[in-house]
Amino acid sequence: MYEECPGTLNPIIAAARADFKELNGLVTQWQFDRHHKHPHYEHQQEQARSRRVSGRQSRPAATVAAVKSSRAAFEIPADIVTADEHRARISSKVRAFMQRDGARESSQHVPQPVKMFSYHETQNVPHRRTMEDAHIFHPSAAPPLGPRTALVAVLDGHGGSRTALDIVLDHFPAIIGDEMRGHPPSVSGSRRKSIKAAMVGAFARMDQELRPCAWQNGLTATVLLIKRQKDRKSNKDCCTVICANVGDSRAILVAPSGRLTRLTQDHRPTSNAAETDRVVNNGGVVLFGRVGGQLAVSRALGDWCLKNDGVISEPSVSVKREVVQGSIVVAASDGVWDVLGDEEVATFVSMHINEEDVAEKLVSLAVSSGSRDNCCAAVSLI
Repeated sequence: MYEECPGTLNPIIAAARADFKELNGLVTQWQFDRHHKHPHYEHQQEQARSRRVSGRQSRPAATVAAVKSSRAAFEIPADIVTADEHRARISSKVRAFMQRDGARESSQHVPQPVKMFSYHETQNVPHRRTMEDAHIFHPSAAPPLGPRTALVAVLDGHGGSRTALDIVLDHFPAIIGDEMRGHPPSVSGSRRKSIKAAMVGAFARMDQELRPCAWQNGLTATVLLIKRQKDRKSNKDCCTVICANVGDSRAILVAPSGRLTRLTQDHRPTSNAAETDRVVNNGGVVLFGRVGGQLAVSRALGDWCLKNDGVISEPSVSVKREVVQGSIVVAASDGVWDVLGDEEVATFVSMHINEEDVAEKLVSLAVSSGSRDNCCAAVSLI
């Protein structure tokens, strides 16, 4: 859970932000040097020039084995790994303090849509040398979406760089709020269509912002908006849950009765035939279960080198209305879902929902069940 902090950012947190800035510069410079000194850099630039002329993605000449060999030659230095770990820890702590502080100031007199929120993330050492999972939580999402709407997001980066991930953490909430305000219900009352248009627009804008820095890296994203309202018939408090996702970070909704609903779609060619067909129909290819032989997901933010291969940023969007109080929403990265099924997670969180560390226990269960990936989980009680 979030820790307490004073009403204003204290000197300790200010110092942490300064440390974060210094570490960020160190890691970013190393990533820049690695990219431009990579033996395949000139080859990639030539491919990019060819694509601009021909208008279509050309197939890489290097084999998968050769690519793996070249990547192995560029191991991450130990000092950079340490810096990246500290950077992730500082960034998460500062963001948690600021979000919690802002929530208390903006929600003193307004009932919140989320009664309890628990999160936990782990790098999963020694299986992973860097931490690329993160989350966003705004209890009342004010000012982006108003005092009765909570924003929850789980992000899972890939490609070895946190640059795109950090940009999304800082900019995505405001973009989502802007798009939601810009798509009010139409005259015909098609609220669902306006919500989908808003979320699709938000993901597209975020993807465009990443274009300069996310050529060979990106992230999956599962975004939840939990809006408190009144049931039209009974006049009782309930919520509308809006979910948008790209990639394989998943979210489920568990009713007090135990009924389970998956809110997301997994955008993996290995498990989603429709996504495989879409990639192929757009001129891409799926090799060894990966788009272009490289990426395990077919939808993501960033990964601009694979846009002509069928990787898109358009999210799957679902809307659940009149969600009753006492329902549970669980969002987690694929490090959790790869080893735990929907039913198993639903049963586990229902048993531990009254415990503040329910998310930590869920992540620990995933690690003990054999997960070898970064793990992040966010549990919300409506």
